[in-house]
Amino acid sequence: MSSRIWITDRQTEILRLVARGMTSKEIARHEGITLNTVNTHVRRARSSLGVGTRAAAVAVVVRRRARRVS
Repeated sequence: MSSRIWITDRQTEILRLVARGMTSKEIARHEGITLNTVNTHVRRARSSLGVGTRAAAVAVVVRRRARRVS
């Protein structure tokens, strides 16, 4: 997986909320968007990252953030 794979800032933010343990419903309420919109952000991020699960997409985002911080 290349670090050059791009997802939107919004997709990244949604995945960070998933990483914090929030459900899609909680994220929708927190962000003032629909549940369908949350699921679309997650689905498109997974597709762009080439991963099959929410957990895998979160892992990619967390790893990238850790690399930037260190």
